[in-house]
Amino acid sequence: MRVALTRVTPADARAWRRALAGEPLAPKTQAERLWNLKAFFRWLERHSRILVDPFAEIEVTEPRKALPVYLSEAEVNTLLDRTPTAEPTALRDRAVLETLYGSALRVGELVRLDLGDVDLSRGLVNVRHGKGKKDRVVPMGRIAARLTARYIQTARLAAPSGAHALFLNDYGHRITGDAIRKAILAPALERAGIEKHVTPHVLRHSCAVHLLENGASVREVQVLLGHAKINTTQLYLAVVPLALQAVHRATHPAEHAPTPESANPTKCIPQHNFKKPRPVDVSEPEEE
Repeated sequence: MRVALTRVTPADARAWRRALAGEPLAPKTQAERLWNLKAFFRWLERHSRILVDPFAEIEVTEPRKALPVYLSEAEVNTLLDRTPTAEPTALRDRAVLETLYGSALRVGELVRLDLGDVDLSRGLVNVRHGKGKKDRVVPMGRIAARLTARYIQTARLAAPSGAHALFLNDYGHRITGDAIRKAILAPALERAGIEKHVTPHVLRHSCAVHLLENGASVREVQVLLGHAKINTTQLYLAVVPLALQAVHRATHPAEHAPTPESANPTKCIPQHNFKKPRPVDVSEPEEE
């Protein structure tokens, strides 16, 4: 049933919002649809197409950003160590996994790498046309650089269609993201006995978390990941506060300085002064 825009009431707006909440849609999708409709009716009111904006009092709840899913250092080590390097295909697989983790690359960034994009002697990767069409140069990692060099020298078979591509499939064509997920990562997870839902992007998350755990700054990790906004990178801090606290205690000069006598408390702070932490959504976020 069609309804004239001038006849839409606040009651209709509230009813539409309730109906939207009942749809099997992600919170982010629901919020986007509601924002779009609010913006449309706001435009109608500003241009005198309607007298009253029926969505003016409808609030949009911004969905909470989910914490990134990641593997522990032990899990990553097991994943990599159980990926053999003796056979040509296995050598390529290990080099791919090491590069994804070592450089925190998006899978799309890795498949687009050409031979000229890596400086193996210096251990650098030139990421061309990353998210937002931005380029960046990032470290490759010692092991990733050595394995990639060995792969190029001994195992990489060039074909006309993949003459410039760094990583090739068994037919000499540029490897695809789907092949990395199904033919490289899935078997590696099975060998490592890891039953979590792990995508190539999880290796990127893992790299970021491990860097922060070992003392890297948020700004440094932001540059590595190629995030446009530091707020995106700060999301990783939510999963490593205890590890960062341990690093701070071990490395910050003030932690090793003698404590002034006057700084010693005379009585304990009551426990009830501290607020309980709020629960955190740990579902997997969209790729950044």
